[in-house]
Amino acid sequence: MIEEKDSAINSERITDRSRGIPTILDDGLKILLEKVKGKNPQKILEIGTATGLSAIEMLSCCDGKITSIEINEKRHNEAVENIKKYGFENRATLLLGDSAEVLKQNLGTFDFVFLDGSKSHYLECLYLIEPMLKKGAVVVGDNVLFRGFIRGGVKYPHRQNTIVNHMRAFLDYVENGGKYDTVIYEVGDGVSVSVYKG
Repeated sequence: MIEEKDSAINSERITDRSRGIPTILDDGLKILLEKVKGKNPQKILEIGTATGLSAIEMLSCCDGKITSIEINEKRHNEAVENIKKYGFENRATLLLGDSAEVLKQNLGTFDFVFLDGSKSHYLECLYLIEPMLKKGAVVVGDNVLFRGFIRGGVKYPHRQNTIVNHMRAFLDYVENGGKYDTVIYEVGDGVSVSVYKG
């Protein structure tokens, strides 16, 4: 049954990519799920639900619940259907809206965070999330090396200036700000794993 679910989700992930819907690459997903299994979080916060596949896979690896935020209404609606299809509707709260606005609400406390929304807003979101983090919370960020533009020496087009500058600021904060112990994995499009010191 688990293998059937994994096969079905993998197929849906491939379909999403063909539709231009951003989804974590396989190597990055492996690290994400390893960290979820290792932490077995009780409350996960996800920024960037897309169609809900990463949420489903994280819930499959732990006993906890997830709160996930998505700004695109069509993707949000697809995620709602996918969560129901895989039987996780009692463990998932899917919120529609701009994460920077939704995070100003009282969402409770979290011991695991997955950042996979707008790449230029990771640091802004983390500032808002920090008061909700439990000591020892794990914060995973996807796409943090962004096509080699951030640290790989790859020349980037001017239109990517904002993303590159903001992502560099995010990495500087989690690596050098004193609040996190951070490891950067150079797999997929770059994955950061930060443990909140409290």
